[in-house]
Amino acid sequence: MTKMRRAMNNRSLIGRFKEILSWVAIKSGKTFLEYDKKNTTRTCHRCDHIITDGISPAIREWQCSKCLTHHNRDENAADLIHVAFTCWLAFILVVVGWPMQKSKNIPV
Repeated sequence: MTKMRRAMNNRSLIGRFKEILSWVAIKSGKTFLEYDKKNTTRTCHRCDHIITDGISPAIREWQCSKCLTHHNRDENAADLIHVAFTCWLAFILVVVGWPMQKSKNIPV
């Protein structure tokens, strides 16, 4: 995404929604995280190899030249974001010791 397009997006309804969501989270004592999506469509989620030349938006599927994994562009980006969030959550749980409460609805 170009800088101009990103700037326009931040002033759009999506950008305003993120501002409101952040404000509500802070006001209620919650954590608000916004993931930087830069390079997520061209970084392999298996080996973290980045295609330096980039990928045209018209290309929806590609193969990693390092590990030869076949990727769907959107699914690969979602996998990268999921892994980043999971690592962050594991860090919080282990290092900070986020209190976990047992629930009758969730098997432990």
